[in-house]
Amino acid sequence: MTATPYFVYFGDGKFLPLLNGAMRSHDAHNAPARILTDLASPIPPELQSRTTRVDNSDFLGFVRKGNRGESFDYKSTITLAFLREVQPNGFYIMDCDQAFRRSMQPELDKIPEQLMALCPDAAYRLIPISRLISSKYSIPSEVHEMTTSLIVFPADARHLGELYIECLKNTTEQKHLLLEQRNWSVVWHCSKGYQMPKIMNWSRLYGPEPDNSIVRHYHGEEKWK
Repeated sequence: MTATPYFVYFGDGKFLPLLNGAMRSHDAHNAPARILTDLASPIPPELQSRTTRVDNSDFLGFVRKGNRGESFDYKSTITLAFLREVQPNGFYIMDCDQAFRRSMQPELDKIPEQLMALCPDAAYRLIPISRLISSKYSIPSEVHEMTTSLIVFPADARHLGELYIECLKNTTEQKHLLLEQRNWSVVWHCSKGYQMPKIMNWSRLYGPEPDNSIVRHYHGEEKWK
Protein backbone atom coordinates (compact mmCIF):
# COMPACT_ATOMS: atom_id res chain seq x y z
CA MET A 1 0.00 0.00 0.00
CA THR A 2 1.18 3.48 -0.87
CA ALA A 3 0.24 5.62 2.12
CA THR A 4 0.74 9.27 3.05
CA PRO A 5 1.74 9.76 6.72
CA TYR A 6 0.03 12.30 8.98
CA PHE A 7 0.54 13.25 12.62
CA VAL A 8 -2.61 14.58 14.28
CA TYR A 9 -1.70 17.68 16.25
CA PHE A 10 -3.69 20.47 17.89
CA GLY A 11 -3.60 22.81 20.85
CA ASP A 12 -1.45 25.60 22.20
CA GLY A 13 2.01 24.10 21.69
CA LYS A 14 2.38 21.90 24.77
CA PHE A 15 2.89 18.82 22.60
CA LEU A 16 5.05 20.51 19.97
CA PRO A 17 8.27 18.92 21.33
CA LEU A 18 6.66 15.49 20.95
CA LEU A 19 5.54 16.32 17.42
CA ASN A 20 9.00 17.51 16.39
CA GLY A 21 10.67 14.42 17.84
CA ALA A 22 8.17 12.04 16.28
CA MET A 23 8.50 13.67 12.87
CA ARG A 24 12.30 13.46 12.94
CA SER A 25 12.16 9.83 13.99
CA HIS A 26 9.53 8.92 11.40
CA ASP A 27 11.21 10.77 8.53
CA ALA A 28 14.54 9.09 9.19
CA HIS A 29 13.05 5.82 7.93
CA ASN A 30 9.92 6.73 5.98
CA ALA A 31 8.50 9.27 3.52
CA PRO A 32 8.25 12.74 5.08
CA ALA A 33 5.19 13.06 7.29
CA ARG A 34 2.61 15.82 7.25
CA ILE A 35 0.72 17.45 10.11
CA LEU A 36 -3.06 17.16 10.26
CA THR A 37 -4.72 19.85 12.36
CA ASP A 38 -7.74 22.12 12.73
CA LEU A 39 -8.15 25.66 11.43
CA ALA A 40 -6.95 27.41 14.58
CA SER A 41 -4.02 25.57 16.17
CA PRO A 42 -0.75 27.51 15.75
CA ILE A 43 1.90 25.78 13.64
CA PRO A 44 5.54 26.96 13.56
CA PRO A 45 6.49 28.71 10.30
CA GLU A 46 8.98 26.02 9.34
CA LEU A 47 6.24 23.36 9.45
CA GLN A 48 3.42 25.23 7.72
CA SER A 49 4.28 23.87 4.28
CA ARG A 50 3.89 20.36 5.70
CA THR A 51 0.51 21.07 7.31
CA THR A 52 -2.99 20.11 6.21
CA ARG A 53 -5.81 21.97 7.94
CA VAL A 54 -9.42 20.79 8.10
CA ASP A 55 -12.63 22.43 9.25
CA ASN A 56 -13.83 20.16 12.06
CA SER A 57 -16.68 22.42 13.20
CA ASP A 58 -19.39 20.00 12.01
CA PHE A 59 -18.17 17.38 14.48
CA LEU A 60 -17.56 19.43 17.62
CA GLY A 61 -20.84 18.21 19.09
CA PHE A 62 -19.14 14.88 19.67
CA VAL A 63 -16.64 16.43 22.11
CA ARG A 64 -17.71 15.62 25.68
CA LYS A 65 -16.84 18.78 27.59
CA GLY A 66 -15.47 17.99 31.03
CA ASN A 67 -14.88 14.31 30.32
CA ARG A 68 -11.28 13.13 30.85
CA GLY A 69 -11.36 11.90 27.26
CA GLU A 70 -12.23 15.32 25.85
CA SER A 71 -8.92 15.70 24.00
CA PHE A 72 -9.32 12.26 22.42
CA ASP A 73 -12.83 13.26 21.32
CA TYR A 74 -11.38 16.39 19.75
CA LYS A 75 -8.76 14.35 17.92
CA SER A 76 -11.57 12.31 16.37
CA THR A 77 -13.22 15.46 15.01
CA ILE A 78 -10.07 16.27 13.01
CA THR A 79 -9.89 12.74 11.66
CA LEU A 80 -13.58 12.73 10.72
CA ALA A 81 -13.23 16.04 8.90
CA PHE A 82 -10.30 14.68 6.89
CA LEU A 83 -12.15 11.48 6.01
CA ARG A 84 -14.88 13.44 4.21
CA GLU A 85 -12.61 13.85 1.17
CA VAL A 86 -11.24 11.06 -1.02
CA GLN A 87 -7.44 11.19 -0.93
CA PRO A 88 -5.02 10.44 -3.81
CA ASN A 89 -3.86 7.28 -2.03
CA GLY A 90 -4.09 5.50 1.30
CA PHE A 91 -2.87 7.29 4.39
CA TYR A 92 -2.03 6.67 8.01
CA ILE A 93 -2.80 8.89 10.98
CA MET A 94 -0.53 8.83 14.02
CA ASP A 95 -0.24 10.26 17.51
CA CYS A 96 2.90 12.19 18.42
CA ASP A 97 4.04 9.94 21.29
CA GLN A 98 5.86 7.45 19.09
CA ALA A 99 9.32 6.55 17.85
CA PHE A 100 10.20 4.78 14.62
CA ARG A 101 12.92 2.14 14.40
CA ARG A 102 12.92 1.30 10.68
CA SER A 103 10.82 1.54 7.52
CA MET A 104 7.12 0.80 7.91
CA GLN A 105 6.72 0.01 4.21
CA PRO A 106 7.16 -3.81 4.36
CA GLU A 107 4.20 -4.05 6.73
CA LEU A 108 2.17 -1.40 4.92
CA ASP A 109 2.55 -3.41 1.72
CA LYS A 110 0.69 -6.31 3.37
CA ILE A 111 -2.45 -4.24 3.96
CA PRO A 112 -5.20 -4.62 1.33
CA GLU A 113 -5.83 -1.27 -0.36
CA GLN A 114 -9.52 -1.11 0.62
CA LEU A 115 -9.15 -1.93 4.34
CA MET A 116 -8.62 0.01 7.54
CA ALA A 117 -5.76 -1.37 9.66
CA LEU A 118 -5.10 -1.30 13.41
CA CYS A 119 -2.91 -3.04 15.98
CA PRO A 120 -4.34 -4.71 19.08
CA ASP A 121 -4.26 -2.59 22.22
CA ALA A 122 -1.88 -3.89 24.88
CA ALA A 123 -4.70 -4.25 27.40
CA TYR A 124 -6.93 -5.93 24.77
CA ARG A 125 -10.04 -5.18 26.83
CA LEU A 126 -13.52 -6.13 25.73
CA ILE A 127 -15.92 -3.50 24.38
CA PRO A 128 -19.66 -4.06 24.83
CA ILE A 129 -21.59 -3.53 21.59
CA SER A 130 -25.17 -2.35 21.21
CA ARG A 131 -27.61 -4.90 19.86
CA LEU A 132 -28.30 -2.73 16.83
CA ILE A 133 -24.64 -2.53 15.75
CA SER A 134 -23.91 -6.14 16.63
CA SER A 135 -26.83 -7.39 14.55
CA LYS A 136 -26.43 -5.02 11.60
CA TYR A 137 -22.70 -5.70 11.11
CA SER A 138 -22.61 -9.34 12.27
CA ILE A 139 -20.11 -8.84 15.06
CA PRO A 140 -20.23 -10.33 18.59
CA SER A 141 -21.86 -8.53 21.52
CA GLU A 142 -18.32 -7.87 22.81
CA VAL A 143 -15.20 -7.19 20.75
CA HIS A 144 -11.55 -6.59 21.63
CA GLU A 145 -10.10 -3.10 21.88
CA MET A 146 -7.48 -1.99 19.37
CA THR A 147 -5.05 0.93 19.63
CA THR A 148 -5.63 4.09 17.60
CA SER A 149 -2.23 5.73 17.99
CA LEU A 150 -1.63 4.44 14.44
CA ILE A 151 -4.55 4.01 12.02
CA VAL A 152 -4.13 3.09 8.36
CA PHE A 153 -6.99 4.15 6.08
CA PRO A 154 -7.82 3.46 2.43
CA ALA A 155 -7.83 6.42 0.03
CA ASP A 156 -11.64 6.54 0.12
CA ALA A 157 -12.50 6.28 3.81
CA ARG A 158 -15.76 8.20 3.71
CA HIS A 159 -17.75 5.12 4.67
CA LEU A 160 -15.52 4.59 7.70
CA GLY A 161 -16.16 8.12 8.94
CA GLU A 162 -19.89 7.58 8.52
CA LEU A 163 -19.62 4.25 10.32
CA TYR A 164 -17.74 5.93 13.19
CA ILE A 165 -20.63 8.35 13.66
CA GLU A 166 -23.21 5.56 13.50
CA CYS A 167 -21.33 3.48 16.09
CA LEU A 168 -20.76 6.54 18.30
CA LYS A 169 -24.47 7.38 18.31
CA ASN A 170 -25.21 3.80 19.36
CA THR A 171 -22.40 3.33 21.86
CA THR A 172 -23.10 1.79 25.26
CA GLU A 173 -20.07 3.61 26.73
CA GLN A 174 -21.05 7.29 26.62
CA LYS A 175 -18.80 8.21 29.56
CA HIS A 176 -15.75 6.03 28.83
CA LEU A 177 -12.42 7.89 28.92
CA LEU A 178 -11.18 6.11 25.79
CA LEU A 179 -14.42 6.29 23.82
CA GLU A 180 -12.58 7.57 20.72
CA GLN A 181 -10.22 4.58 20.65
CA ARG A 182 -12.90 2.09 21.54
CA ASN A 183 -15.27 3.46 18.93
CA TRP A 184 -12.66 3.24 16.15
CA SER A 185 -12.09 -0.32 17.38
CA VAL A 186 -15.78 -1.05 16.82
CA VAL A 187 -15.54 0.48 13.33
CA TRP A 188 -12.55 -1.76 12.62
CA HIS A 189 -14.49 -4.85 13.68
CA CYS A 190 -17.63 -3.82 11.74
CA SER A 191 -15.63 -3.18 8.57
CA LYS A 192 -13.64 -6.42 8.92
CA GLY A 193 -10.35 -4.53 9.01
CA TYR A 194 -6.78 -5.76 8.73
CA GLN A 195 -4.84 -6.47 11.93
CA MET A 196 -1.26 -5.25 11.91
CA PRO A 197 1.33 -7.04 14.09
CA LYS A 198 2.27 -5.64 17.49
CA ILE A 199 5.69 -4.57 16.16
CA MET A 200 3.88 -1.79 14.27
CA ASN A 201 2.86 -0.17 17.57
CA TRP A 202 4.90 -1.77 20.34
CA SER A 203 3.98 -0.79 23.90
CA ARG A 204 5.95 -1.49 27.06
CA LEU A 205 2.72 -3.08 28.29
CA TYR A 206 3.38 -5.92 25.82
CA GLY A 207 6.73 -6.57 27.52
CA PRO A 208 10.36 -5.85 26.52
CA GLU A 209 10.65 -4.32 23.06
CA PRO A 210 11.84 -6.91 20.51
CA ASP A 211 14.69 -6.27 18.10
CA ASN A 212 12.34 -6.32 15.12
CA SER A 213 9.93 -3.64 16.37
CA ILE A 214 9.08 -0.93 13.83
CA VAL A 215 7.03 1.61 15.80
CA ARG A 216 7.35 2.18 19.54
CA HIS A 217 4.33 3.71 21.28
CA TYR A 218 5.17 5.49 24.53
CA HIS A 219 2.87 5.93 27.52
CA GLY A 220 2.71 8.40 30.38
CA GLU A 221 5.92 9.97 31.58
CA GLU A 222 8.14 7.87 29.30
CA LYS A 223 7.00 9.92 26.29
CA TRP A 224 8.69 12.99 27.76
CA LYS A 225 12.08 11.36 28.45
